[in-house]
Amino acid sequence: SVHATSAHHRKGCGVDGSTFYCFCINDTYGHAFGDKVLKTIGGNIKKQYSRYGKCFRYGGDEFCVILTQDMEKVEAMNQEFFDKMKLSRKKENHLPEVSIGYAYYNPETQSIQDVVAEADQMMYEKKEERKRKATSKE
Repeated sequence: SVHATSAHHRKGCGVDGSTFYCFCINDTYGHAFGDKVLKTIGGNIKKQYSRYGKCFRYGGDEFCVILTQDMEKVEAMNQEFFDKMKLSRKKENHLPEVSIGYAYYNPETQSIQDVVAEADQMMYEKKEERKRKATSKE
């Protein structure tokens, strides 16, 4: 999900991402490889989004980006992130897919929890869509 927040009551946008089937990575390839996966994904997140805001890892395989500028470009930013992951997958083909959801925050009408829930909902919908596509290809 993309999470949004704002200092000084400016509008912001946040992006939250979760890896696809990360627990299978540890079970199949071991925890050392699982750590490498998280570092690779986190590195790509930082490369892509850090110039637009703050990047965080929170809980297991989830990351959060709080965009403070250029929020209107979030779709293009996300596509560039997916392109970076595609390049990383050429070097390491066992990297999992990543699902992203986002939401815009307006402190006058929403709580942070509402925005996080909205972004999470989008992320889970994208994850389910990705699973359906993967299943239909089999």
